[in-house]
Amino acid sequence: MKSNGKMAKSEWVYDKNYASYYYLTSEGSYARNTWVGNYYLKSNGKMAKSEWVDGGRYYVGANGLWETKSSTNSEYPAALEKAKSYNSLFHMSKKHMYRQLTSQFDKFSNDAAQYAIDHLKTDYKYNALFNAKNYRKLFNMSKSGLFNQLTSYIDGFTEEEANYAIQHLDD
Repeated sequence: MKSNGKMAKSEWVYDKNYASYYYLTSEGSYARNTWVGNYYLKSNGKMAKSEWVDGGRYYVGANGLWETKSSTNSEYPAALEKAKSYNSLFHMSKKHMYRQLTSQFDKFSNDAAQYAIDHLKTDYKYNALFNAKNYRKLFNMSKSGLFNQLTSYIDGFTEEEANYAIQHLDD
């Protein structure tokens, strides 16, 4: 609401309570997860400042303006490379990968870990099958045991991925 009592539309507003800028669309709602000019609005509607945004591809400075800064210094590409390495060695599920990347060992931010998972080109059904074959070979597990292991907190595969693995054990 503007000082004259009219609703703000298609303009920036400053909220003193949250010490942040927001952009109100022509409908009067907050813009979210989008660019307005050279400024990026986060999922909560606040203008981003001093951070990598839009999937780690762009950097906005302390004043909120987009800066031409290469994302190669960002943790996002580093998280993706680490995810590629883990995937080639351990064939993890999405959940397991996310937990590993955000663990005390790897210490990537939640956003960087999610970026890595979103950009990792892998087949999680294949990963489940790879693990199922290893479990069967090493521990002679039954199909129900394999399903329980694959969908456990530790492995974290979805039921669909685990079922695929069990159906293709003999392929």
